[in-house]
Amino acid sequence: MQLEAADGNLASVQAQQVNAPCTMELDPVTVTAVGRWHGSVVSFEQTYSNSCVLSVQTGAVFDI
Repeated sequence: MQLEAADGNLASVQAQQVNAPCTMELDPVTVTAVGRWHGSVVSFEQTYSNSCVLSVQTGAVFDI
């Protein structure tokens, strides 16, 4: 659903919780995604300051 809303552009995925209570702890997390979206090759790599920020910004996209 989030990828549909962003038309497969992971950089455009909207934050799921605008005022989520994440700490300011610096524990960087880098995520990478490579694949196909409706026949087009897509790739994405981004580093977030911690896993809470990752979760807030990407919702379920990178849930493991």
